[in-house]
Amino acid sequence: MSAEMLVCLLFAGIGGACGAFLRYVLLGTAEKYTKFPAGVLIANTIGTFLLAFSTFYIAKESSTWDTAFEHIERMTFFFNTGVFGSLTTFSTFSYNNLIYLEQKKYLPLTANIFLNIIFCTAAVFTALLLVYS
Repeated sequence: MSAEMLVCLLFAGIGGACGAFLRYVLLGTAEKYTKFPAGVLIANTIGTFLLAFSTFYIAKESSTWDTAFEHIERMTFFFNTGVFGSLTTFSTFSYNNLIYLEQKKYLPLTANIFLNIIFCTAAVFTALLLVYS
């Protein structure tokens, strides 16, 4: 494994720790106010928006950053793979859905599925509009 790949893995790991901390804070805070998994919805929406925004922004501006590509790649590993990857919680989202299904709580199940899809899709669309407008 090359030294550069090790550096990228280190950036992803540090970013992952930051994202996991943010996720813990969001889920813990939301848990105090509702039984609905609002923390997961918030983490997924924020993480999706930030991932989309950074991806679109880098794609738009990358032609002017040719000399700094190595740094862009490291920051992408830190933010996109690390922070936003561990902040978003598809596995928790899926687990919550399974629990609702087992408990025959169909209204929260349906709300959880649709709100995550709608909010996260809206977050990507909003990021796209912000970067390209």
